[in-house]
Amino acid sequence: MDMADVQELLNGVTLDSGLKPEDIELHETWGFMYAPGQAPADSVCVIGYAAPYLPGGTTPSPNISGEVVPVTRIKDVPASLTEGGIKHLSKGVGTRFYNTQEAARSGSDLLIDDIGIYALDILVSQLLDRRQTQGGTVQQIARYAMQRAAERLVGTERVVDAIHAKYGSASAVLMAVPPKGKYDQRQRGLQDPEGFASAFMIMRDPRLRLRRVGRVALPQ
Repeated sequence: MDMADVQELLNGVTLDSGLKPEDIELHETWGFMYAPGQAPADSVCVIGYAAPYLPGGTTPSPNISGEVVPVTRIKDVPASLTEGGIKHLSKGVGTRFYNTQEAARSGSDLLIDDIGIYALDILVSQLLDRRQTQGGTVQQIARYAMQRAAERLVGTERVVDAIHAKYGSASAVLMAVPPKGKYDQRQRGLQDPEGFASAFMIMRDPRLRLRRVGRVALPQ
């Protein structure tokens, strides 16, 4: 993608942290925007979208300054999500960080529209890319059905623990938006920029921080 494509991803965004659109490029491997030279050695400053919640379900305004600490423990997940069991936890516990506004709006169960644009410094060696092992639509639906069956036998927490075990010690996990997420996008009339595959990172390390770097205009 060239600068015009990055501009499309930044549509409706006002950057106010010293970053300028020309400072941002597309990471061809991960499919996320990033800011070269803005992260410590061996790390990448990734730029993306989120509607993060705090422990207990309090939602910070995306337009305030400061940092957001990821929620990584099931006991800190809002009751509105845990009540649905594995329905909302099929990829485990961890704040979701999306590469497009459209994916963030359809992926948030708490705030569909009120999202923020954030920066995340991630060590390259600590990002686990699971996109190639997710499988196709049929495989993902079958895997979810198996999770639901296991949940009835051993409970939600045991199933979530098994999901986390597959991630090992990774600080964040990169995944393609699953069939349910794509369906939700279509149902809400949200479409990613042409030729761009929506993806998200699950933040598993509580030491990671999301830093707000701008404002996102609400859709009209």
